Amino acid sequence: VPPPAPQRADVDVLEGTDWPEATLTSGEAAILCDVDNDLAVEDASVPVTDLSYARVMEAVKPCETPGVMRLLYTGKIGTDFTALVERVANIAERLEIKRRILDLDSSGGHVEDAMKAGDAIGASHWTLRVRDDAICHSACVLILAAGDDRSITAKVGIHRMIRIDSSATTRA
Repeated sequence: VPPPAPQRADVDVLEGTDWPEATLTSGEAAILCDVDNDLAVEDASVPVTDLSYARVMEAVKPCETPGVMRLLYTGKIGTDFTALVERVANIAERLEIKRRILDLDSSGGHVEDAMKAGDAIGASHWTLRVRDDAICHSACVLILAAGDDRSITAKVGIHRMIRIDSSATTRA
């Protein structure tokens, strides 16, 4: 019988969940436990940059009792944004937080990452918001489309998307 594997800090204590090390660098995020207020990401009390299991749990856990969690995000759409959404949704599901809101402010990013993040959002029942002082352009639109409900009071910009590996030089 082989010895048990050593525990790593980035492995969830629940069997079968492995959270590789990840850090949010493409933008700023924060977790709030209310439906609405005027706080911006930089004003929130629980900023999220370290996407380890322990840190995400620490940020989301206070939202368990009110049963509502709001993720504020300002920045680009990249692989770290996808990890953020997946991990926050995972913890919200474990804590049985049913009401999940994503306040989004993004000028876009990578289409492939937006599609993956959109899949995670669509599978975990989020309300998406683009508030008065925000924007949602380019790949952000794919995130917006994934929400169960949407509230849009700001500018949304759509353009022809180009995949990273594309060699296209014309619309044709």
